[in-house]
Amino acid sequence: MDLDKLDHKIYKWLEQHGYPLELRIAKIIQENGYDVTQSLNYEDPEVGGLREIDIIGFKYKNVGNVWFTFSMVVECKSSKKYPWIMFASKDKFLYDASLYKGRYASNNGQLLINKLKKQNLLEELNFFKINELRGFNLIRALTNGGKDAAYTAIKSVTKASEALVLRSNNSFDAICRIYFPVIVIDNRLFECYLDDNSEMKLKETGHSQLILSQAKNANKWQIIDVVTEDYFTKWIQLLNESIEEIYENHEDLLEEVSNEKPTNP
Repeated sequence: MDLDKLDHKIYKWLEQHGYPLELRIAKIIQENGYDVTQSLNYEDPEVGGLREIDIIGFKYKNVGNVWFTFSMVVECKSSKKYPWIMFASKDKFLYDASLYKGRYASNNGQLLINKLKKQNLLEELNFFKINELRGFNLIRALTNGGKDAAYTAIKSVTKASEALVLRSNNSFDAICRIYFPVIVIDNRLFECYLDDNSEMKLKETGHSQLILSQAKNANKWQIIDVVTEDYFTKWIQLLNESIEEIYENHEDLLEEVSNEKPTNP
C-alpha cells in the first residue's frame, strides 16, 4: 500500500474516533496555564476495574503547606454529524439552595466551598453560578438509535470525578481539591425548554449545565458543564477568573482551611 494512502486512512480513522478533538482541547488547556494529564486511568468507584478519562487539567497553589488544586475533568465527544440537545427548565429545584454542594470536591475542598458560601462569596464567582436554564437530560439529535454517546459521556465524566475525589480523600497528603466535570463536543449545542406560554423553544448555546441528582442520594447533585469546542476557551477564561479571585482575594479562607484540616483521612 502506498504510504500516502496509509497516512490518509490512519488520519481518517483518527478523525472518526475523535482523537484530534482531544488533542486540540488538551492544547487549549495548556495554553491557559494548566498542567495536563491525558488518558488518565482510574478505578471505577462502582464496579471496580480500570477506566480512562480523556483529560485532566489542573492549577494549584500552596498555602500553609497545603496544596489547593482546581481541576477540570474532561470527556471529549466528537460527533460532527449530529447536534446535541440539552433538555432544560427555568423552574428552580426544590433543593436549589443546596446546589453548591453539587461540586465534586475532596473533604477539604468541600470545607473551602462551605466557607465561601457562608460568606456569600460563591455568588460573586462567575464559574460557581447556576445558569437560568437548568439541564436535566442530554442527547444527540437526529440519530437512528445505537450507542447513547451522551449517556456514555455523562457516566465517564462523573465516575472519573467520583474516583478522583475518593483518591484525594484517601490520601495523607495535605491537599484541598475541587473538580469540575466537563463534556466538550465538536458540534452545535441547543437547549430545549418551554417558554412562559408553554411553547417549546430551541436556543443555540456554547455552554449548558446538566444538573442531576445523585443515584445514592437524591438530595445531592451532580453539576456537569457541556461546552462546544468553539466556546471552550471562554469557558476556561471564566474558570480562571474564579480561581484567581480565590487565590488572590480570599487567601485568608485558604489559610483557615490549611489550619483546620491539613489532611483528609
